[in-house]
Amino acid sequence: MVLTSAALIYIALSIIVGGIGRKRSIGFAGFFALSILLTPILIGLVLLVSSPKDMAARKGAGKLL
Repeated sequence: MVLTSAALIYIALSIIVGGIGRKRSIGFAGFFALSILLTPILIGLVLLVSSPKDMAARKGAGKLL
């Protein structure tokens, strides 16, 4: 019972991390898969330092001019 609860919490945290990461470059599926493979906490920290897709596009466009 405890193992099942822990697995459900782990998957729920991975879904949350994936949901937050949906506006990043690798999207929901990428962040969800990484958080399942590694840990949701570690990938959540990576998510905090990564920039959103729109911000990255704006920074790249500024360098072309």
